[in-house]
Amino acid sequence: DPALARICLSTTSAFGLWRARADAWNAAVGPPGLVLRYILFWDILQKVSMIYTMQTTQSLQYQRFLKLLRSARLVSGKTQVQVAKLLKKPQSFVSKSESGERRVDVVDLQQFAKIYKKPFSFFE
Repeated sequence: DPALARICLSTTSAFGLWRARADAWNAAVGPPGLVLRYILFWDILQKVSMIYTMQTTQSLQYQRFLKLLRSARLVSGKTQVQVAKLLKKPQSFVSKSESGERRVDVVDLQQFAKIYKKPFSFFE
């Protein structure tokens, strides 16, 4: 419905404005509370979209970090198995760390940097 779309698009985060527009639309058209639910849903969608955008940006930065982590291992000439033995962890630990399946924390990163003979700042 174009009228509903205009109402949803023109809302702000102020609940009073939501309520006033919902009441006006409900009085003219339909069942009580229906438009208010749509407007609240629209605001939730906008917030989710903003969060998703932040996560996408962060994940792009993290993907860059993962490429640096893998390239550091390759440049050092070590295999995942060799790195895992030095860390006293299974090979899957290194694989999951490099693929992003497992998040790398600061302590792990320090160990990787030491094994690869890279400064910590290399991974920024």
